[in-house]
Amino acid sequence: MQVHFENINIVSPDKLFVLDNNNNEKASYSDSRSNIVSPVVDGEVIKLKLVTDNKDTAYGFKVDRYMAVDGTPGDQDTTPPAGITNIFASEATPTSVKLIWTAPGDDGNIGTAMFYDIRYSTSTINDLNWAKAAQFQGEPVPKNAGTAQTVIVSGLSWGSFYYFGIKSYDDRGAASILSNITIGTTSPAGCSLSNGKVDLNTGTANTTVFTYSVLYNDSNNQAPKIGYPKIHILLGEKEVKGGLMSPVDGMDTIYTDGKAYQYKGSLPYSGQYSFWFEAFNKDNKPARTVVYQGLTVSGVNVAPNLLWTGEVGYENDGINPNGVDSGKECVYKVKYTDANNDPVATGYPKVSVYNPSGQLIGSVVMKYESGSWSTGAIYRLATLTSSTAGRYSYKFEAKDVVGATAMGSPVATNYGPTVSGAPVLNWIGGTGYEKDGINPEVGIAARDTVFIYQVKYTDPDGDKPYPGYPQLHIYKGGVELAGESPKSMIKVTADETDAVYKSGVIYKVEYKFPIGGSDYTYNFEATDRWGVPATGEPASRLMDAPDVNNPPFLEWSKMNDGYMLDGVDPDSGQVGASFTFTVKYSHYDNDAPAPGYPKVAIFAGDVLFGSFTMALVDPSANNYKKGKLYTYSLKLSQAGSYSYQFVACDVKGVPAIGEPIKKRIGPIVSTIPVLSWLGTAGYESDGVSPDDGTKDTVFTFKVKYTNMFPPAANLPRVIITSTGGEVIEAKMSGTGTDYAKGVEFNYATKLSGKGIYSYSSRSENTIGMMATGTPVQIMSGPRVKMPPGTITTLVATNPATSSVKLTWTAPGDDGSIGTATQYDIRYATVTITDANWNNAVRCVNTPAPGITGIGQSFVVTGLQPYTRYYFAMKTRDEVPNWSGLSNVAVGMTILPVITITQVIPPNGSVSFTTLPSENRIRCTADIKPDSLDAGYNNQIEWEIDDDPRDSNPSGNPNDIQRGNDVQLQITMPPVPADTDGRGFPLSYRIVASVVINNATYTSVATYTTQDEMDQIRQEYIDMNKTTKPARTAFVNAQTYVNPGHFVFNAINWSVNPATGSRYNWAIFTIGQHLENIRAAIGNQIMSVNSGYRSPIRQLQVNPTAPESRHIYGDAVDIGLRDWDGNGNTDELDYWIMRRAAEAKGAT
Repeated sequence: MQVHFENINIVSPDKLFVLDNNNNEKASYSDSRSNIVSPVVDGEVIKLKLVTDNKDTAYGFKVDRYMAVDGTPGDQDTTPPAGITNIFASEATPTSVKLIWTAPGDDGNIGTAMFYDIRYSTSTINDLNWAKAAQFQGEPVPKNAGTAQTVIVSGLSWGSFYYFGIKSYDDRGAASILSNITIGTTSPAGCSLSNGKVDLNTGTANTTVFTYSVLYNDSNNQAPKIGYPKIHILLGEKEVKGGLMSPVDGMDTIYTDGKAYQYKGSLPYSGQYSFWFEAFNKDNKPARTVVYQGLTVSGVNVAPNLLWTGEVGYENDGINPNGVDSGKECVYKVKYTDANNDPVATGYPKVSVYNPSGQLIGSVVMKYESGSWSTGAIYRLATLTSSTAGRYSYKFEAKDVVGATAMGSPVATNYGPTVSGAPVLNWIGGTGYEKDGINPEVGIAARDTVFIYQVKYTDPDGDKPYPGYPQLHIYKGGVELAGESPKSMIKVTADETDAVYKSGVIYKVEYKFPIGGSDYTYNFEATDRWGVPATGEPASRLMDAPDVNNPPFLEWSKMNDGYMLDGVDPDSGQVGASFTFTVKYSHYDNDAPAPGYPKVAIFAGDVLFGSFTMALVDPSANNYKKGKLYTYSLKLSQAGSYSYQFVACDVKGVPAIGEPIKKRIGPIVSTIPVLSWLGTAGYESDGVSPDDGTKDTVFTFKVKYTNMFPPAANLPRVIITSTGGEVIEAKMSGTGTDYAKGVEFNYATKLSGKGIYSYSSRSENTIGMMATGTPVQIMSGPRVKMPPGTITTLVATNPATSSVKLTWTAPGDDGSIGTATQYDIRYATVTITDANWNNAVRCVNTPAPGITGIGQSFVVTGLQPYTRYYFAMKTRDEVPNWSGLSNVAVGMTILPVITITQVIPPNGSVSFTTLPSENRIRCTADIKPDSLDAGYNNQIEWEIDDDPRDSNPSGNPNDIQRGNDVQLQITMPPVPADTDGRGFPLSYRIVASVVINNATYTSVATYTTQDEMDQIRQEYIDMNKTTKPARTAFVNAQTYVNPGHFVFNAINWSVNPATGSRYNWAIFTIGQHLENIRAAIGNQIMSVNSGYRSPIRQLQVNPTAPESRHIYGDAVDIGLRDWDGNGNTDELDYWIMRRAAEAKGAT
């Protein structure tokens, strides 16, 4: 079977059509979700057409239990919705009943069903008559499984009895079983209430405003009775709010179709609320609704608390007194608090009282006394105790208006009161206590007289007193002594049996009065262990006693700094010094001292030295309350430690009190302590040894202290002052304790600054007497020598034949600080030590010391060649302090090497021309080193080789000449231009020698003249830079001997150094000699002119001047001819010749 779905046309209401093969409509259903499409023919191809306005609605269609959506077959569904089991009819009107149930699912209780079928009948409904029951046409759409759903079935007859049932269908059309059947009755003719509801489901107590509403109906169109409709709002079972409702539309007077009423308000407490409505019409016919389960108000209702009130007597319980005699009043109290400010429920709080056997006597509601519920309201109950003795118990109970039960300690069972026979206090009846409880009755204040209070405690039940009782209360002027009273008394009578307490137990307490007075009173207080207060005269009567006399009072006068803490000034002194004793006398009652008082008793050691009556400082004063000063002075002629105390009494003979009556040390009388020198080695006449040293020297200062008393703490001390004013003050250490004979004290230290120090000592004994003696004066010494730092970086370097260079790092003036004054540098051929320092050779003209850390050097001259020397040095400052011996540097001079370092010109020069001329060799030689100039036998010898032309030079070339710088000039005979070998070079030697220590040292230098032919060859080589033929190609034994040392570039540079002219090319012709070598230079005749000319300067230099540079080989001219035939050799000829040379490869 195939199903085809077409969405054709958009009309309303929803229609589903079954189409035949010609697209004709065969059947239609008003709602595609209400029925299964039928009829269905197996194998038939049918079409479905949905006509709807609901574009967003998803539709499903079932054909033969298979789902098809847009023609696509779905999965087979075999589980129908679950049957509804909790449908019930709630409120009704004359024409409607409200049904309530829980939605089932699509598959059992899972998912969402497709639609409902609700039916009703005036007779019971079952599966057999289901189809006959009336179908309600306003079913709601099913909700998710488990969701509550409602519907109002309308169109019913008033005052009728109806049965209701429901079935659910899933998306394949499968039906649930029939629900349970519920019964509902429409209201009779008259008034009714319906549609009761509240606008919100949740809210906050005392904040959210809720709106309750209901519809009032009356079949006779009667208005509700005045005061109605009403709403009743409940929290739990208790109604907490409600009242008259207001019409929504006051102008509406039609009641037959329902008139709306509402009520607005907040709710006071948190919790789950419910509500219901009631009304009467004018005929007084009633109407009411069911109880609706309403909204939930947020917040948890906090149960109230019961607490102790904390008042006096109620700190830890809820009753006062705790112990009481029978028939006496006791009061129960408790505090009620509620965080929600909920009032206490009616009939609460209440207290339940139990007898000593634990049986409930009664529960009584307490009365409000004060306070609020949120902060604490106090409730009380006063009652009389029972005649039955024993310990009772009680507990409190309370609830708030919500019904929450109070918590707290008071809700537990607490003990009290204890009903007992009252104890009795009596006088003990002994001597001094016949009619009162104190002895003595008269005494002296200021804690001298001890007053003893006693009382007898008796209890008819044999009960002990409550802990801390009996107590004594003392009053002065009717006011209890703060901090002193009450006082707990001590049990005197032995044993702890009931019989003892029944017969009486004596208690006592002792007390000293700090001040006197005749207005003291007292009484006693006691309770038994249950808190029952004692009776009797000692408890009820205030006794007048004791009379306490005030003693005179002595105190320090504090008249100046010397009397702030004692009564003598000075506290110490030397023998024969005067000491003054002073004290202040005062009396609370303004009583004068007895005659002869006050007195001062002075003791020497433990022996009374004397007792002396003191004199009044101001005899005119008579106010002893404020105090008067008394004084006595005397001189003490014996050394020692004294003590003293003051004595006084008033005219009544009452002795004085106060700190001055105690024996006190002072004054101390002493001889003057003395400081002196020890007189031992090194300390005969001063206090320091050694008298001088360096920064590494330990100086020890010593002094002798002599006195009957030891030195005061941290004394003696030595004060050491440097030349710069820096002060060192230090405590000296002692070496004994017999100070009367004298004890040595010393202090050892190093001194870092140089110069002469000064020092002194000071001390005093333990009684403050300053020491005298020579050591307290300023003494000179010690002297601290601070030499410059010792040099450790001395190095010997650059050795020569007769000298060595020394280098070092400059030290400081004071160690490594500052700049020293002088160096002493010495050398020897043996190692240098402090022992042989004076034997070493001292250098002169040494440099001045530099700034510390700078590098310095000095060349030691006059040394023997090839000799090992040892060098050392010392440095001094301005004092002078000399440094230690430096490290020893070792250096060795070298053998003399005689070198000829300068020959001018370097190779001599032989000049040849075509005309006869002189040919000279002129040279200058210099012997190195220059130190050979003096003190040695120096000589220079010249040697000239034989002339290869068999001509001898003029002059004597072999003469020995003295000195370092000498010249030699040799003139050769003229040689014709056409002479063979005319341009041959000459070879000559220079021999220098020196005799040192009978040994001769020689240096030989051989030189060769350079002829112009060699220069021509060199010019040609430079001209032909591209081929660069080897220079040796132009050298043979006949024409050339030594090519010399100068390359052409050097010659070329010297042509015209003033203008920087350079010859980069050249062609030379020098007569016959050029012809002789032209085969070697390519068999080309480049010039026929033998003249010399500079093409740039146009300088005619032929014939050659005697001093021409060309003679010495410093420059070479270029031969130039009249190339253009104009009769002149000019610049044009130069360019013609240059182009021809460039064509040959010259550059």
